[in-house]
Amino acid sequence: MKYSYIIIVIFSLFISMSCKSAEKTVYNNVNFNEGWVNEHKFIATSIGYPNGHASTKEDIKTSAFNAALALSKVKIENAFAKELPNKKDENNELKNIVEKYIKVEYSSFVDDRYYQIKTTVEYNNLLGLLRGGNIKKILN
Repeated sequence: MKYSYIIIVIFSLFISMSCKSAEKTVYNNVNFNEGWVNEHKFIATSIGYPNGHASTKEDIKTSAFNAALALSKVKIENAFAKELPNKKDENNELKNIVEKYIKVEYSSFVDDRYYQIKTTVEYNNLLGLLRGGNIKKILN
């Protein structure tokens, strides 16, 4: 009986520790959770590493930033494509929407090795327009 009490205490500690690991990821007071915040705003976070041809520190920073930004754009386009009713025909329009409305909210060159960025796309009733297939309204 007394061993069962110890097992229950250990199990409950394990559960509480595993729940704490599911909390929001925060780095320098920046929340890096991604996805739909609400119907108007989508957040994507990315890490970009420099390509092997970058030789100067400025080239390394630029290459890493461009890699992170490109990854964020792809993440956003894929998330938007999942919401479209007709997913085949609107790839160019999705790229144009992302190019037009993407904003970098946070960027940091970490340890002179990689860029960490947080990007957003925000538009009034964005999710509703995507789900309704009205992406031409977003571009106008």
